[in-house]
Amino acid sequence: MIIFIVISKIKERFKKKYEYTIYNNQIINLVVYADVKEIIIPAYIDCHKVVSIEYIGIHYDEINEIDCPLEYITIPQTIEKIDADAFNDCNNLKAIYVNNNPYYESIDGVLYNKDCTCLMKYPSHKDQYIIKDTVTKINDYTFYLCLDLKEIRIPDSVKEIGEKAFAYCWNLQDIHLSDNLEKIGSSAFYCCGHLQDIVLPSLIQVLEEEVFSECYELEKVVFNDNIIEIKDRAFSHCRKLEHIRLPRNVKSIGAETFYKCISLKSIDIPDNVQFIGEYAFSLCGCLESIRLPNLECISDAMFLHCKSLKEIVVPNSVKRIGYQAFGYCYKLEKVVLPDGLEVIDQYAFSHCVSLKEINIPDTTTKIGKGAFNDCYSLKTITIPQSVKRIDNIAFGGCGDLTFNVYFDSNGLLYCVKNDKKINQILK
Repeated sequence: MIIFIVISKIKERFKKKYEYTIYNNQIINLVVYADVKEIIIPAYIDCHKVVSIEYIGIHYDEINEIDCPLEYITIPQTIEKIDADAFNDCNNLKAIYVNNNPYYESIDGVLYNKDCTCLMKYPSHKDQYIIKDTVTKINDYTFYLCLDLKEIRIPDSVKEIGEKAFAYCWNLQDIHLSDNLEKIGSSAFYCCGHLQDIVLPSLIQVLEEEVFSECYELEKVVFNDNIIEIKDRAFSHCRKLEHIRLPRNVKSIGAETFYKCISLKSIDIPDNVQFIGEYAFSLCGCLESIRLPNLECISDAMFLHCKSLKEIVVPNSVKRIGYQAFGYCYKLEKVVLPDGLEVIDQYAFSHCVSLKEINIPDTTTKIGKGAFNDCYSLKTITIPQSVKRIDNIAFGGCGDLTFNVYFDSNGLLYCVKNDKKINQILK
């Protein structure tokens, strides 16, 4: 039986000092609300042994109103488990001490596991650190929100960096990754706002979600040739990235990978890439041209608001051009569509105001709603007999557009029903 107990009500600031669960006569998931600079976690509460810590910090009622004043924490000998994000709101923390514990060790106020193979938590008020060369893993959230951290040296013993390990280390400028590093967790360097360059070690094969997202000053990324997958938002909002050369073995580029990389001018995509996710290059306002590999589809909004993109050759392998794939590409003048294309989806080329001509292949069966909406520079277009469906306002706002259509075709029916100008009826 599990009993949830709330004790030690405090009248002044916090409604509660502790929250916890009792299981098998032991206290687990201890939550500590701290309104002081120093706290010693009790080994026992009401004769129950305290064995795990879930959270230490500000009461949830005041989380957006005040900073946690806590600077020093002492962990008792009874603790067997501490959640990785337990100290995330302790943004004034200077040291974590450990009292004769068989599972944890404190070295100069930095929390390790007992044998110092895992770096658990680094207090936020330190500006540089050399990690012990016994460490093989940097845990999830280890350096989370360490705003003062500027420089870190990771020894070659480290094989793994956990999720959000360095997230929000805003002033981190210089980091050397271990040559033996095998894994970097999702969001590991999220919002490291002053990080300028990164060299990815040769054993890294997958870049996880948001791993370098919102690294606003990131200018240079050196990839290794063993990377096979780049997951969602890995480099989104990296505003100073100008040139990217992806390694030859990459097969998949996730959704929003380079979303809003506003300075990106060129990117080399290898032929091995089989999939590029939605919004992958959306809002890359400086991107003028790109050569695409043999994809099966152009994903939704892949190039949405790429306002400098001038031309695109859609690969012969593409069967579908997705929703808003090239929407609002104001300077797009030339589009080459492949034989074999079947679907031009909703708003695929909407507001491509510089597009003057486009040839729709005779394999196309569907032109979606608003596909060429407000492409007002289009003058003439031929609708092939293969088209079985043309949705509403597919060519809305194209005031000067005239159509070449086949007799007894869906193209002719569309023009008649929507009062479109027919240039020629083909046989």
